[in-house]
Amino acid sequence: MALSRVLIIEDDPGIREALAECVASFEVQVFTARDGLEGLERLRADPAPDAVLLDLRMPRLDGDGVLTALREDPALRAIPVVAMTGFVEPPELPVHAFLKKPFDLDELAKVLLRLGREARA
Repeated sequence: MALSRVLIIEDDPGIREALAECVASFEVQVFTARDGLEGLERLRADPAPDAVLLDLRMPRLDGDGVLTALREDPALRAIPVVAMTGFVEPPELPVHAFLKKPFDLDELAKVLLRLGREARA
């Protein structure tokens, strides 16, 4: 897998921890944030991640706000984003993939592998 750093922005601690364990099992360095504001701080404070797993419904700053900030920042706009949502129909957003909650961790693995292949190409 070509991904080496993934940021998970998720407000639910149980989901955030499960995702972090799953992603780390691919020998990927994982960073987490509890909401969109903390996620943007992590994106700007650390070397940029190779991908972001982004919950769309969060307190303080939701996923749509994070996406807007990413697209407005030339240093961050190319980072692939996987939106995680419980919406019946995911909204039209500029993301690389959607994972509908609850999702299977195998589904997450497939998305991460695809992003890794795209990063190598």
